[in-house]
Amino acid sequence: MDEILERRRRLVVNLLHAAGAATVAALWAFESSAGLITDLDRYAYPVLLLVLGVGFGVRWLRPRHRVMAELGAYGVFAGYFITAILSFLILQPDNRVYTVANTLQWMPVIYLAAFFFFPRRLAVMASWSVFALALLVPVAALLWGNLASWDGALISLLANAYVVHLLTLACLSLLALFGTRYEHVQRRARALESAVLTDPLTGVANRRGLERALESLNQTPGRLVGLILLDTDHFKAVNDRFGHIIGDEVLADLGQRLSARLRRGDILGRWGGEEFLLITPDTIQMTAMGIAERMRAIAREVPHPAVGTITVSAGVAVWMSGTPVQEALHRADMALYAAKAQGRNRVEAG
Repeated sequence: MDEILERRRRLVVNLLHAAGAATVAALWAFESSAGLITDLDRYAYPVLLLVLGVGFGVRWLRPRHRVMAELGAYGVFAGYFITAILSFLILQPDNRVYTVANTLQWMPVIYLAAFFFFPRRLAVMASWSVFALALLVPVAALLWGNLASWDGALISLLANAYVVHLLTLACLSLLALFGTRYEHVQRRARALESAVLTDPLTGVANRRGLERALESLNQTPGRLVGLILLDTDHFKAVNDRFGHIIGDEVLADLGQRLSARLRRGDILGRWGGEEFLLITPDTIQMTAMGIAERMRAIAREVPHPAVGTITVSAGVAVWMSGTPVQEALHRADMALYAAKAQGRNRVEAG
């Protein structure tokens, strides 16, 4: 999931780069032809286009330096907006209104970009820092009396713009906070669900988890699913001779070793007592028998320090999803009984 989100984030950042370059180029052309371009923008627009071009190239050709490219682009644009606001104090009345309106209407983009470029906490800090620096300019001008030469409409424009910026930042920050809280709740929910569906002794799925897996497979009728019941041989004797603590060690070790050697998509769980159920989706009978033989071999690979070699018996059945699973489980159970009756440490098909 995280990989999918990261790919989408990169796509959005690429779109921001492309849209930013197109916007800067369009503004440069329009303001130059209309005679509205300031001395600052006459030099700033080419620099901004260069930064976007270099950043885009680095992201594609040197992905390892992607973060540095994003930080650099964000820093340059933030610096440009702060410098542009500083220029309000020295602009002449004939182009002051356009420049003030043009700069302040584009500034929320830099706030939004922070939440795509940086982690949430850093994004909140970066966006609020830009706003605070931008706010220092009119405050300083007010204290020094520079705003006396500005008419009421221009001051109203400035005040309205800063209120909009404040509300935009507040909304973005609240969304970031809610997103963080939501992810925290999701992680807790996943942890609780995992605990409910996991056998605490062996670390594999418990019976409820196995039943949930079978229900999920049953949503797609017509799939062949191998059901392999594995029973630890002479486990009662192990408990009677060595005690239940050693018996628990045997089951925990067996569950961990079997689960470490599963195929992708296979599900192992504790069916009850010393029995394990291995679910192998998209598996025919012959393949399921081979998997069961491999599990039998794995069980006896590493002797327990106290008990010695552990063996298992296995009963195999193939279930077609969309049909009653209990019938297939019954066949696997009968096959397991047959394996036990024929001497244990063997695999039988049902």
